[in-house]
Amino acid sequence: MIAHARISNFILTLPPLGAHLTRENVHVGKTRREFTPEYKDEAVKLVINTGRAVATVARELGINEASLG
Repeated sequence: MIAHARISNFILTLPPLGAHLTRENVHVGKTRREFTPEYKDEAVKLVINTGRAVATVARELGINEASLG
């Protein structure tokens, strides 16, 4: 469902037919989330202090395992 929404948003932001696709005329929503340093510290502490796997903590927090790693 999320992928469908992203595709729909992309299609709605396409320039008129005949126009060239460039960075300036295709607007795709911001998908990258930003985390505060405090949030990052707490996430790392969860892994270190609880002994749980990075993958487990990442899944619980709803973030990518590679980001937490």
